[in-house]
Amino acid sequence: MLRKTAAVIAALSSACLLSAAALSPAAATPRPRKPAPAMPRRAGVQLVKDLRRAWQITKGQGVTVAIIGGHVDPAAPGLSGKVITGRGFGNYRHAARYDSTVIASAVAGSGPSQQNPFGTIGLAPAARILSVRVEPARSGWQDIISAAIRYSVNRGAKVIYVDVMGYYDTVSLDSAVAYAVSKNAVIIGNEFGFGRKPNSASYPNSLPGVLGAGTVIIRGLTPPQRRRRPVTNDSVLVAAPGNALVVTGPHGERYLIYNSYAANAWLTATVALLKSVYHGLSPALVEQALALSARNHPRDGYNIGVGYGLINPAGALREAAQLRRLRPVAQLGPGAVSPADRLDVGPAPGPINAVRHPLWKLAGGGGAVVAGLVLLAFAAARWRRRVRSAPRRGVPTQRPAQPGPDRPARSWPAAGAQSVGGPAQAPGRRGTGGHGTGAQEPGWPWPTRREAGGPGTGGHGTGAQEPGWPWSAGQDAGRRDSGGQSPAGR
Repeated sequence: MLRKTAAVIAALSSACLLSAAALSPAAATPRPRKPAPAMPRRAGVQLVKDLRRAWQITKGQGVTVAIIGGHVDPAAPGLSGKVITGRGFGNYRHAARYDSTVIASAVAGSGPSQQNPFGTIGLAPAARILSVRVEPARSGWQDIISAAIRYSVNRGAKVIYVDVMGYYDTVSLDSAVAYAVSKNAVIIGNEFGFGRKPNSASYPNSLPGVLGAGTVIIRGLTPPQRRRRPVTNDSVLVAAPGNALVVTGPHGERYLIYNSYAANAWLTATVALLKSVYHGLSPALVEQALALSARNHPRDGYNIGVGYGLINPAGALREAAQLRRLRPVAQLGPGAVSPADRLDVGPAPGPINAVRHPLWKLAGGGGAVVAGLVLLAFAAARWRRRVRSAPRRGVPTQRPAQPGPDRPARSWPAAGAQSVGGPAQAPGRRGTGGHGTGAQEPGWPWPTRREAGGPGTGGHGTGAQEPGWPWSAGQDAGRRDSGGQSPAGR
């Protein structure tokens, strides 16, 4: 078994490498800022094993996969006799022929033959393809896609791949998806980010019942020629490899698909394998089977980049076998809303009054709040007036009398000056040994400052104006009191 698995991986890798060499050189491959997450080599070996085990159960026979997008070439090698060309919607005559043809080849290609010498092997090679051609306009594209989804469901498609997306939803698109879900048809969206906000919610991908795949790169398999930043949002259910796949396009031309296109093909084919065995399995149970069977789970169990982990076709079949046995046991009670209902369909609901209060209570409560604010402002204003009118502690209410012709000015020894008969004392403090500090003394009616020349040295003062003193004391500062005179006495 291991030899067969290794042979399959070697064959796929060699074919992809030959195709890559024929199409474009690997040296020209640009690198994105945030490439797709990488998974180890053993993840690729396990994925090939899971696919081969799933093929032992089914290869997609009996299921129709609708591809809504461009035109699928029914004469492409590997697709002969499998393609049903359906209706066209919009200006479908200008629809592209390449994108949808290569997706159909990756999903339902029949393998190597005389008509297909390249050896394309589809992931669900026994499935049938319904080609629904659309070419939506800039405005009203949601109505065109909605009509294509309803048409695909009515034609019996159980798997619908929508290759068109946009960033705006409408009631018609939502109702079309709900109609498909009610018929047990699974819709897969194209997780392709574009524009300035590639991770924004896109439609129909973000609607309930639509599945999406994140893109990962598995080491050991052929890497993509160009790596594109993958989409990371809540519409991602599981991860699928974005490694290059060899497919055939229109007129038998050889192509490579990679990144999101390869991941979309893996998810579409895996859902086709599930629906080929369990036709009546609801989209919710299909989603649960894929999530429960995923491998290489992220640390937190789920993230918006890889979903619940790497896709597992064989494990999804096993989980679906268990889930289909479940039966609902709880019935909807009176007034309950059915899970199939949509909130935006029908008349708009009226206002919901969660709590009812009388009008007089609301008016009284508002008046009480306003009165409280007025009283609080009045009390704050009165407190400010009282603080401004109250005298400060230690400051006299009257300033010293100004000197005049009949009132001589007082002379006081400056801080640090030496007095006759004893050591210098700071005003308002007992002598401590002869030197004043020049610091502000509590209770003194004006501030003092330390004078230049040091305390008690007999030096000259600075002549600076003393704050709070009505005239200059600089001439007296630093002089001895014996022989000194006040300015008024000179």
